[in-house]
Amino acid sequence: LQRGTQVLKERCGNGDDDPGFRHFRYMISAMRRVYPRLACTVIGLLYLLAPGLSASPAGVIPYSCLGGEAYVLLAFDPVSSRLGFGAFGGGRQGGESIAETAAREMREETRCAFDGPTAADLEASTPSNSGGFYSFVSQVPYIPQGEIPASACDAAIERVDWQWIRLSDLLTALQGDDPRPQVLVSLMHRVVTLWEGAAESLRQAQRDELLHNNLCR
Repeated sequence: LQRGTQVLKERCGNGDDDPGFRHFRYMISAMRRVYPRLACTVIGLLYLLAPGLSASPAGVIPYSCLGGEAYVLLAFDPVSSRLGFGAFGGGRQGGESIAETAAREMREETRCAFDGPTAADLEASTPSNSGGFYSFVSQVPYIPQGEIPASACDAAIERVDWQWIRLSDLLTALQGDDPRPQVLVSLMHRVVTLWEGAAESLRQAQRDELLHNNLCR
C-alpha cells in the first residue's frame, strides 16, 4: 500500500494532503478487510507502475551562492536538436529512481567536478515536473567554470561551455513565452541562448517556487 501510494504521488505530483490520496488509502484499507484478494491485485498493479516511474528522465538545476546572490550553473548541449544552454539531466539507467538518475546525470554532465548532490540528498527534496522531466534544485559549492572541463572523469563528454548565470538574470530572461530565451552571463559579459526543453524545465521550477531570488538569503 505504501509503495503503491508513493508511485501515484510521484507520477501525479500530489502531496500527502491531497484528498484523493487519503481516499485511496481508505479504499485499499477497507478492501483488504473485505476483499483481500482484490486488494492484493490492486496493490500488485501499482507495483507494476514502478518501472514506468523509474523510466522518467530527471536532472538537477545546481546553484551556488556568491556575495549573497544565487548563481545557476548551465552548460551548452551540442545535440543537434538542442544546440543551446540548459541545466543537467537525462534518462534513467537500469532500475534507477528519479533521484538516482538526476544525481548520476549531474555528475556526468559536470565532468565529476562536484561531490554532490547524491541521490540521498535529492530524495529529501521535492522536484518539479515539466512534461514528465523531473528537476531537482540543489545548492553546490562554487567551482570556477574553467576548472570543470579539466576535472578527471570517466564519463563521456556530453556538455561543453559551463557558465554560472546570476539567478536574477535567468529569471528575467524566463519571463514571457520565448521558447529559446537569451540570458546575460554577467561574469563573462556575454549572452547565451537556452534550448526549448531546458527553458521550460526552468520555468516550471520557477512556477513551483523552487527557483526564486531568495535562495541565498
